[in-house]
Amino acid sequence: MLCKGKDMRNPISKLIIVIFSCLISSALFAARPEAVLDNATSEMLDAMKTHSTQLKQDPNYIISIVDKILVPHVDTADMAKLVVGKNAWVNASPAERKEFTKEFKKLVIRTYASTFNSYNNQKIEYLPIKGNIDDKKRVQVQSLIREPGKETIRVSYRLVKAGNSWRVYDIIIEGVSILKGFQSQFASDIRAGGMAKAIDVIKAHNAKSL
Repeated sequence: MLCKGKDMRNPISKLIIVIFSCLISSALFAARPEAVLDNATSEMLDAMKTHSTQLKQDPNYIISIVDKILVPHVDTADMAKLVVGKNAWVNASPAERKEFTKEFKKLVIRTYASTFNSYNNQKIEYLPIKGNIDDKKRVQVQSLIREPGKETIRVSYRLVKAGNSWRVYDIIIEGVSILKGFQSQFASDIRAGGMAKAIDVIKAHNAKSL
């Protein structure tokens, strides 16, 4: 066996074991929430530079970039439930829940896409979370968006731990929650015609160009 005998005294075998242990550790422990956001943002901006020609020819191309890079870090399914509220979600049919979740994901993608389409080399700084977060399921990450000649914008991200990864479920810009904004938008539609009405409205919105 490898755990006994001469193989364990072989420097190469020891090196392989150390590397393997490091790989296992990185897979078992979630990256810091600040690092997740910072890395995703950097990857997004790099992709925009790489595909700058396509973006100039077709501004909607940003949607595919957002879907690939940012959406895996956003809990769109949980957000969809929170947006419509418990009563509307329970009263909706399984097909309506599935359809709304699909369309809401598109809405989130379009919201991010519009934001990055207006990006103008602002500096984004994610502030470290104070204290130990190992036993926490939900955290909030503060960030600052700086642009010369303009006031600094404060943006907070609320994240939930899903398995070994952190996923965003709300963004607060200067004290205004995007999640609550979505809730307000759909509240009257749900009161008027339930989930079916909300689905019609969100589909119409998603059909428009950015």
